[in-house]
This record gives sequence, C-alpha cells and structure tokens, in this order.
Amino acid sequence: MRKDISTHYKEGSTLCFLFVSRELVTVYIITCAIMIVVIMGVSGSGKTEVGSLLAKKMGWKFYDADDYHPLENKTKMSQGIPLNDQDRHPWLCVLHELIMRERTSGLHVVLACSALKRAYRITLTTGKTPLNGECPCEENEDLSSYTIFVHLHGSMEIISKRLEIRTGHFMPLTLLQSQFDTLEPPAEPEIYITVNVERDISEIIIELQEMIKHKTNQTVCSISKSNVLL
Repeated sequence: MRKDISTHYKEGSTLCFLFVSRELVTVYIITCAIMIVVIMGVSGSGKTEVGSLLAKKMGWKFYDADDYHPLENKTKMSQGIPLNDQDRHPWLCVLHELIMRERTSGLHVVLACSALKRAYRITLTTGKTPLNGECPCEENEDLSSYTIFVHLHGSMEIISKRLEIRTGHFMPLTLLQSQFDTLEPPAEPEIYITVNVERDISEIIIELQEMIKHKTNQTVCSISKSNVLL
C-alpha cells in the first residue's frame, strides 16, 4: 500500500516542499529574494570588522570594497589626496557587477563600502549615476529593493582616535575631515539602519542580525502552490 510522503529541497533562494498522497501531488514553492547588506560609513568607523563578523554569523558571503580600489586610487589616498566622483565611478561599477553576479548565483552578500554619497549608493544598487551614465556591464540590474544600508555612525572625535592607532591601511587620518564633508547619511526611500559605533561590537552584531532578518522578511518572499493528479 502506498503511503503519503513529503520531502523538500533548496536551491539558491528557492525552497520547494513536495507532498505526495495516494492521488495527488501538492507542490509549494517559496522564493525569497537574495539580499545585499552594505556596511557603510567614513574611514575608521569599523566597516570591515562589523561586516566580516556579521557575514560569518549569518553565513553570508563577505567582500571588502577596499580590495577593489585600483592602484591609482590607493596611491592618491595614501598621499592625502581625496578621491573625486570620477575616481570612484569605475570602482563602484566593479562593486555593482560583483554583488549582481553573487546575487544571480543565489548568495546573500555583506559588502563593507564607504558609500558616502547618495549618488554612490545609486551606482552600487543600479549601475547608474547622474554624472557618468551607466556602468559598462553587459546588463545592469536595479538591486535597490534588495539592499540594506547599515550606516556606522560616530563622531569625528571618536573615529579620529581609532584612525590614530590603525596601521597597515592606505587611508591617512588627514582625509577623515573630507570624508565627513562628503558623507550624505542614508534616508528614505533607501532601506537603511543607523548604528552608533561607540557600542560594543557584539551588541551591534546581535542587533543587526535581528533587524536585517526583520527587514528581509518584510521585503520579498512569495509562495506558490500547484496540484498534480496521479
């Protein structure tokens, strides 16, 4: 005698449940969007530390945007010369292509990136910018509905003290003021979370996990059902 059975499988962002009875197969397909979390803020705010720990806790892929700066950008910054929009545009396009590719592969991503201006965040999420047109990708995708910006906020005094003791980074303390001058904090309609960097990092990670899960559940999950007679 045939018994009722159930099983499931997961591929990327899709979870499929299969229920088989004597006469009917019922298939439920739950699809949730692949999310991108951008840990943003001025140099010294803790983006890499927070981003890497958060990604590890959530089992997501982590990238540090500093690793994708061209040598010319790193040289300018190490000499105390602030980057302009033209310097940043190719770098932001590379990052847009990176997160777009990972999302297509079904991977949630945490990206540590300064993303100081609204225009930079638009380029990150859409591949477009008011200044330079579109990124030279084969196909740009608007990821703004699936991107959460986490702004690590702190005072000039607190962050400058951090930079004074930081070693092995191309960004000097002398450029911190220019970063604060450039900063445009995220605002609606962007999806964002603001975090005070003076708090203990373990508390920050726990809170971010809960807030990101909440915002992700609010954002995009769909369920479809179909029946097949045997």
